[in-house]
Amino acid sequence: MSSFLRVITIAVALLFVGQACSLQFSSKKETGLYKTITAGRSWKQKSSMRLADGRISRVEDIDVTKIVVDQRNPLRVFLGTTLHGLFASEDGGEEWVQLIAGQSILDIALDPTARCTLFFTTTTALLRTTNCAESWDILFRETRDGALLRSVAVDYSSPTTVYLASASGDLFKSFDGGLTWRTQYRNPAYPFAKIIIDRYDPNLLYLASAGGGIVRSVDRGEHWEDITGNLADFPDAHSFRTIESTTSRDALFYASDLGLYKTGDAGKTWQRIPLLTPAGSVPILIAGSNGNDSSEYFYGTRNTFYRTNDDGAHWVALPLPSGSVPAYLAIDPTNASIQYLGFRIDRRRLEPYWYYGPEQFY
Repeated sequence: MSSFLRVITIAVALLFVGQACSLQFSSKKETGLYKTITAGRSWKQKSSMRLADGRISRVEDIDVTKIVVDQRNPLRVFLGTTLHGLFASEDGGEEWVQLIAGQSILDIALDPTARCTLFFTTTTALLRTTNCAESWDILFRETRDGALLRSVAVDYSSPTTVYLASASGDLFKSFDGGLTWRTQYRNPAYPFAKIIIDRYDPNLLYLASAGGGIVRSVDRGEHWEDITGNLADFPDAHSFRTIESTTSRDALFYASDLGLYKTGDAGKTWQRIPLLTPAGSVPILIAGSNGNDSSEYFYGTRNTFYRTNDDGAHWVALPLPSGSVPAYLAIDPTNASIQYLGFRIDRRRLEPYWYYGPEQFY
């Protein structure tokens, strides 16, 4: 067991003294996390978990909300869930430890310079650890109804700069690692779902809203421009699944419920990526891109996983490994054939988790 996992195991034992762990184990093998090393041709469930007392158990009956692969070390993977808290793996998902229990995790961000520092948001709070989960600090608490804290991002060029986006249409910014905050931008018409920092220029920020709106800043959030109008030619783009910075400065991949799009000029022009399924015929539930190859993309519907390596000219259609609802896709930043796919229990809605919050599913 790695030193990081050893520290975490001790931390879990300390963190939950006198508490009842909320994990629920069962023989159900539909939800949880799956991994492929063959770009979706085959999947294996990754559910082995080391308990605080050293025993090995399995974590399967969980709803996945977020998966983050460490850019510096792709074997380090973090897993957010509904109600079951936050998990970490040091070996590509072969073994997990629970960092914190009893929480619904909406987003996770890693400090790019400090190995044991990470942030996560619940519906109402932002928490941080600087010591590999030996202790946690609450840095921000939201008291307004419906103002879910959907997204957190750390500036890779200045890690004490942290951004926090809210469903209320607020962007908060901290210059001291989250100790103090200011309102950086406010747009009540946009329930923000995701903030991203351009991979090649940390001055460039993008905010995507649940309704499909996108705004852009070229000066670390001091000023903003709405680039939503540039998607006006694509009426099926006016919803949100994911947005990613990809292969060059100002290159973005954007997925809506019904389509996939890309831009190489910060949204001045957009190109629709042709799908194998007819446009608008079936909801897209997960999507992702190869951040190092502008022609390779992935998406998933209720039962099928699709992959193209020629910009959508041809697709491979593959079965999903679970009958539950695909909820989140994360791709290894160094090898796009390695992917992590999280599922959630089949509820009445197929809308993304972050749009409604956990109360809609329990």
